[in-house]
Formats: sequence, C-alpha cells, structure tokens
Amino acid sequence: MFPNLSETLSLSREGQQSILIRVEVAIRKGLPVFQILGLASPITKESKDRIRIALESSGFVFPFDAIIVNLQPSHKTKGTSFFDLAICLGILKATGQWEPSSNTELVALGALSLSGEIHGSKELLDLIRAYPKSHGTTFLVPEEIRKETLPTGYYIFIRHLSDLHSNNRSPVSIQLEVPKPKESEECWEEMLLTYDQMKGFQAICYAILGGHHTLIIGNPGTGKTLLARMASAIQPQWSITELNESETPFHLFDNDGKLKARPFRSPHHTSTEQALVGGGSPLVLGEVSLANGGILFLDELTEFKDRALESLREPLDSGKIYLSRVYHRETLPANFLLIAAMNPCPCGNYNGMRNCHCSKKQMKDYLKKLSGPLIDRIPIHVQLFQKMEARTVKVKRSEILERLEKARIFKENSLGIENQKFLNRDILREHLPEQELGYLSHRQISNIMRLARTIADFNLSPTISKPNLLEAYEFVQNSLFFEDIK
Repeated sequence: MFPNLSETLSLSREGQQSILIRVEVAIRKGLPVFQILGLASPITKESKDRIRIALESSGFVFPFDAIIVNLQPSHKTKGTSFFDLAICLGILKATGQWEPSSNTELVALGALSLSGEIHGSKELLDLIRAYPKSHGTTFLVPEEIRKETLPTGYYIFIRHLSDLHSNNRSPVSIQLEVPKPKESEECWEEMLLTYDQMKGFQAICYAILGGHHTLIIGNPGTGKTLLARMASAIQPQWSITELNESETPFHLFDNDGKLKARPFRSPHHTSTEQALVGGGSPLVLGEVSLANGGILFLDELTEFKDRALESLREPLDSGKIYLSRVYHRETLPANFLLIAAMNPCPCGNYNGMRNCHCSKKQMKDYLKKLSGPLIDRIPIHVQLFQKMEARTVKVKRSEILERLEKARIFKENSLGIENQKFLNRDILREHLPEQELGYLSHRQISNIMRLARTIADFNLSPTISKPNLLEAYEFVQNSLFFEDIK
C-alpha cells in the first residue's frame, strides 16, 4: 500500500543566511515508529514525543503508524529548533486533518509546548530577517512575535495548534517600518574643537557622506580618537532598503528586538587576522563584518600585526569577504567605513611641540608596517600635530546631522550627471601641475575625483569647483607623508 505523503516548508540557518527546508512527511501502515532524517540536530530529533503530545492536547489524532520525516536538502546540517510546527502540519496534511486555506506555500516556524502552544524567540526572528526572498513569502508564525520588527512580507499568526481547526485565517501584509534606533554610546550634542581638529572633523563628515576611508596621523593627545568617536554619533539612521536587504540581520537587533544604532567597532590592536576578517569552524564573523554598515575604528594602527592589516585590502575595495575552507565557502559582508588613527613615530612627538627622539631608521621601521597598497586604499589623510591652539570652534551635532541629511538627499537626486563628466583625468590636469600628479597612483587620482564630488555634494553644488578639487587633492596628497619619511 502506498504511503500518504505531504510536504511543508520551514527555514534553517546556514552561515549568515536562512535557507529553505522542505519537510517531507510519509505515513504508512506498519509498526508505530517516528523517524526524522536529513541531518537533523539533536533538539529536532527529540521533538518526536513533544509533537505527539501537542497534537493530542490540541484535539487532533496522532496516527498509530510508521511516520518518516525527511528534511531536504538532506546533506545540510539543520541547527534550529523551529521545525516543530512544520512537522505537525506535514502530519496533519498527510492524515487529512488539515489543509491550507489557499494555494500559497506557507513557511512554518515555531516551537511547541506539550499543551500545543506555539512559541518563538529572537532566533526565529533572525531566521525570517535573513531569508532573502521574504517579500513574496507567507510565514505561519507564533502570535507572540507580531509586536516585533518584521521584514516586509505576508504573515499568518497563530497562538495554539487548535487554531488550525478553523481554516479562515487570511495572511496579514506587513511593511517594514524603520524603528528609531537606540542612541549611540558615543552620543554628544556640542563639542569645542581647535581649528585643526575642526578641519579633521570636516574630513570625517566627507568620509561619512561619501564612504571614504580615513587615516588620522598626529601626536598623542591631539584629538585623533575624539574625532573618530564623534563620527559614530553623526552616522545616518538605517534605511528600509538596508534593513530589508541586509546580509547580516542577526546583528541589527539586540536581544530585546530593538534596532541597534549603526555599528562602531573598535577592536584592540592585539586582535588577530581571524578576529578581524572572520573564520573558524563553526564560522564566526570578524570585526569587518560586525562593522558592516557602520564604522570600523582601528586605533594605534601601526601596532596591529602585519598580516591582520594586509587582510583588510580586499574588503576595503570590494566591501565583502570571501572565505574558503575545505568544507565550507562563505561570502560575508564587509561594507564598512574605516577610520584609523596612528602616531607619526614610535615616540609620537615627530613634528610636535616636544622633541622627537626617534632616528630615521626607527621611523622607517615604524612606518613600513603600513604597506603602499594599504595606504593607497585610504583616500582621506588628516594630520593633527601639536600647536599652541585653544578650542574655540563650537560644533553642534544637530546642525551637522541636518546638513549631512540635506547633502545625502542632494547626492541621491543629482548623482550621475556630473559624475559621468568628472571621471576624466584631463580635468585634474587643468588645475594641478603634471609633476604633482606624477607622484600619485591611478587609485589616488580616482580618489581625488570621487572625494571632490563628495565635497561638492556636501556644499550642495551640482558642479565641482576648483576649491573642491584642491581640497580633495590636499587630503589625498597628505599620504605622501609616508614617502617623505621613507
């Protein structure tokens, strides 16, 4: 006699994404056994008795037959505890006790109690947020997660298995709304800066607006770390597009389901290469992925290990990390803004108000930790050297946020027309001497053009003026500091 077959859908986590799992159920006459196949986790296998009691407690008949559950794809390990609901639906469909009210494919997620109540948790929310096709999917989920921030999609909420007796529930359409994130720990309202610090902060504003990596070089106590931490509080809020398309949704929300502020990661300089870029088994995200969408601040840049710094080259360019292991390959997001700070020499006093005791060789050995290709990928170079200068420039966070928002809107509405004309090096040659351009690499020349466009956007200018171009050139040309020492 042929077995009764049914199929339902659920989700499991693989790396940083959710994958669709097909829950196949077969019921045939025979000894009453209940088997779950397909590399199910121990917590899924132990759900057999829980499912039987929950079905009987909810008024359904548990079949006294051989039940085989297969989780497809069978070669992938399933590490979630939310297959209970999908397996129950499969059993009820195979025995004719329940049929979906429409032809829409339901993705069922939920853990069962013995009484038949359906529960969820933060991990269940993460599975839904990480599913890339959630826009056109109907989810059958616990009622208790209705109050949480859910991605755009269709949902059917149920509290108890007994709710399945009535088949009149229609999907509820939910559109993601960006909740107000928690305030950054580095929040400030007003700050007094020196003239040089203000110039550095201006560069930070350009960096945040245009996504330009930034290196701050200066003596100890000149405000390098201060500027980086001020940058954390002027990052824009998350957009709906970013929340819907984020590749690391597991880290956008805290344990209470509240949206976090944009990340500001500041790893210690003893961090290893794997701690920065990720890896291991099981796969663990590195700092570059945890900083995705926000700022990665590397203080005391020259104290980091050489291999750790060189591992940043690819993500600085591509915004992704490609990790290949013998049994696993993963593409991790790493679209972060790098802000780095360093002293100009081992003692830190070079070009400052105190005497520098470093020899030329010591300075060369100190600076050669930063390779040319790495420096080439950082467009903005800010120099902060000690001067007898008072803090007289007042900066208000609200005014800066307002100006950045206006510039961002202006950039989105006008980007493209001027950029197409400006991607032409002949324009640089009109304003800068050929011999000065000869010292710069092709990437640095491209950095000047992109940064000049950002400066024009910040000033709400549709065209790039010569002052915009010269200001961009000054920031990029500061990288010759390394050549001057060497």
